[in-house]
Amino acid sequence: MNPLYIQVAVVAIYLVGITIYGMYVGRKESNTKAGYFLGGNSFSWFLIGFSLFATNINSGSVIGESGLASKIGLAASNNELMGGIMLGVSAIFFIPLYLRSRLYTIPEFLEKRFNRAAKLFFSFIFVIQSILATPIGFYAGGLAILHIFGLDPKYLLPVCVVMGVSIGLYSVFGGLTSIVYTDRVQASLLIIGCVVIALVGLQQVGGPAALYAAVGPEYFEFLRPASDPLMPWTALPGIALHSAFFAFCSVAVLQRALGARSVYDARMGMLFGAFLKIVTVFMLAIPGIIAAKLYPGAGDTAMPVLVRELLPTLGFWGIVLSGLVLAGLVSAVMSSADAGVCAISSVIALDIYPSCTRRTVNEARALFVGKLAATLIMVYGTFAAPFYGKLGSIYLLILQVSGFMLLPVGTCFILGRFSRRVNAQGAVATLALGLVLSVAYIVGAKTPWGQSFMPEILVKAHFYKVYPFFFLFYVVFLYVVSLCFPPPPREKLEVLEAGPAVQLAPETPRAWYASFNFWWCVFLACVAAIYLVF
Repeated sequence: MNPLYIQVAVVAIYLVGITIYGMYVGRKESNTKAGYFLGGNSFSWFLIGFSLFATNINSGSVIGESGLASKIGLAASNNELMGGIMLGVSAIFFIPLYLRSRLYTIPEFLEKRFNRAAKLFFSFIFVIQSILATPIGFYAGGLAILHIFGLDPKYLLPVCVVMGVSIGLYSVFGGLTSIVYTDRVQASLLIIGCVVIALVGLQQVGGPAALYAAVGPEYFEFLRPASDPLMPWTALPGIALHSAFFAFCSVAVLQRALGARSVYDARMGMLFGAFLKIVTVFMLAIPGIIAAKLYPGAGDTAMPVLVRELLPTLGFWGIVLSGLVLAGLVSAVMSSADAGVCAISSVIALDIYPSCTRRTVNEARALFVGKLAATLIMVYGTFAAPFYGKLGSIYLLILQVSGFMLLPVGTCFILGRFSRRVNAQGAVATLALGLVLSVAYIVGAKTPWGQSFMPEILVKAHFYKVYPFFFLFYVVFLYVVSLCFPPPPREKLEVLEAGPAVQLAPETPRAWYASFNFWWCVFLACVAAIYLVF
């Protein structure tokens, strides 16, 4: 039998199965606002952690990060390790505050701390970011499928349409519950598939020692020279800032934590997601390095090439396994896209629509608007994907778009959380200016006509080197504008009085080895060991 038929059959069975499963698990929670947007506050730490991981390790990461690792090695995973640290920090300082405030969406925090205008600015920034970023995931997943099946690029759009239909059916129908439960399946499949590729690849190159000797020690260093154009060590402050904003105020990420059944589950779920980020070093970076040895020049197609060339050599079951790994890559597209669907539908239905109509929105109308918004963004992402193939490295593109769109928002979250002097006027001014500067920088840095208007130093500098300077500028701007107006009123500071130790309900006493603090220390020790060894 033609191996292609087996692979297609495996992927088809997976798509049908995950769609039915997602619609089934979400059927009971899809008719209420709390159920659709927060899963009825029923998620355990285990579910939250897997869903966070699946949302973060999307198709762009799988394809883009492994492709970047084929060029620079382990340094491609710096974002994952920094991101894990910041998820833990968020679990300590932000998550309890959000749950104490009974938030449905993350932008609500800005309304409670500043005003409605600040919430709307964040909501619109998020919508713009989603419009820019959603097609990237479909493009990356479609690219993987085309390369594995050896299909002509003209089939990219039909492939994206098939994935979009599957995602749309369960995410729009079942809401956050469907997404979180399917993410558990998809994350497990993705981890297993990538680890198998790493093991088979290591066997092909003769083991870890042979791989190290073949590609050189520079591929096994997390900190690369300052002159490195792709991931210099001087980019770490920018990476840490981007990771912090991602962990503190990313709607797609934190929506899962808002659906936790307790503060403990929310915090431990965030930390479990952080531990899973360490796994990406082995499931994405190592295969990328293997591709650098076996298939030089593979670039962003490193993972698809490994699936196509390595696994079928194992015979019939290797072909079946390659189909499962391909299904894992498809699931990476789905886990990132469904996260965006849920996040954008909640922001539009619960933040933007009520504010624009200036009236109370009943539950039925909120659900209708949310599902309509989810459908539209899904259709857009599907059909815009083919146009994203000429914008450079996928992974770096994702980091740049998401990073600069979150920068002014993250500044307001951090200062709004830890400073009692910044006020609504400063926040709104910072968000407005930040929206203009972020879009201008992204367009100016990524398009030929935009580069003609951009200062040369900004065009040539690595975007993570520029990142901290933007942040410092926003911090100063936010404080200066705030000082020009009276301090925030008392009621706008009440949201800060929850503190990191406040609980939604009395927590069950737990042994020291089950506490958040113990596992947080274990995680930090693991990250420190990785940087010391590599």
